[in-house]
Amino acid sequence: MLVHLYLFTIAFLLITALIFVRPILPALDQLVYDINHDFLSDTHVSLMKQVTHLGDGEVFVVICLVIVLYFIFRQQIKQSAICVICAAALRLGNPFLKDFFSRERPVSTVSEATGFSYPSGHAANIAFLGLLIYSLLTPNLQQDFKTRLLISFIIFLVGLSRISLEVHWCSDVLAGWCLGLILGLIHLHLQRKVEECD
Repeated sequence: MLVHLYLFTIAFLLITALIFVRPILPALDQLVYDINHDFLSDTHVSLMKQVTHLGDGEVFVVICLVIVLYFIFRQQIKQSAICVICAAALRLGNPFLKDFFSRERPVSTVSEATGFSYPSGHAANIAFLGLLIYSLLTPNLQQDFKTRLLISFIIFLVGLSRISLEVHWCSDVLAGWCLGLILGLIHLHLQRKVEECD
């Protein structure tokens, strides 16, 4: 688990460096934006507008609350506290990073979004939730291919919706996924440590 945490942390730092230090990714972001723009259709946009709500902040808070109540119901108070702390760190940390990097969003012709672009909050939210839900459905992170595939597909779709709606660059989404998985892995690592102590 720690190996994955290190890998996603390195990936986030690398993406950040390739945008702001040695700007290689912006050209690729523009290419993806142009390709997406050429293939936009009303049906596709309508579908993506529905999918993207899965990463909304409100949905994130509600699902996290359900998970916290699940832990409390099972008298796992420490686990519920870990969930609250990690979820709060993501919800508060993402706006901080957006303001810190101050990356402008792409010009969207199909949707509206406010604030800065990097990293994608929706992508981070759904990655964090996906990992937590997977850990609850498959104790000890057993190899459940169908569950993993379904959750991975949902995470991918939400990220794709942010690009399709032209409210995020592709690298914003990649960084958002990394950020969500970093906080999710920290949550699982701390949870495992608590369970070992108990």
